[in-house]
Amino acid sequence: MSLRDQVLEDLKTIFNLDEMASVHRFAGRVLQLVVDNDQLQKNALQAPGGLYDGDVLIFAKAGQLAGLQLTPGRAVDFDGRPYVIAGIIDEDGVTQITLTAAQGGI
Repeated sequence: MSLRDQVLEDLKTIFNLDEMASVHRFAGRVLQLVVDNDQLQKNALQAPGGLYDGDVLIFAKAGQLAGLQLTPGRAVDFDGRPYVIAGIIDEDGVTQITLTAAQGGI
């Protein structure tokens, strides 16, 4: 099995509802996502000055987000609450999105 095949197999496990993923409503879609605020706190400790701009850190399989206009500064809903995308990273078939709480509605 190639490394790529192994990574794809690992993603199936990570995004399995019986493992790490849970169902959330994001940007008008119902998706299987991994929410990892522990990693968000680790990111804050590693950032210069210990500050990290984010309230929620989510991971999605990149294919689930096809067609969405996701860019930093854009307003999105997450589980019925307004957020703004603070950062987005695509890597190895996984999209990491950092959200900050937004004031008011979307």
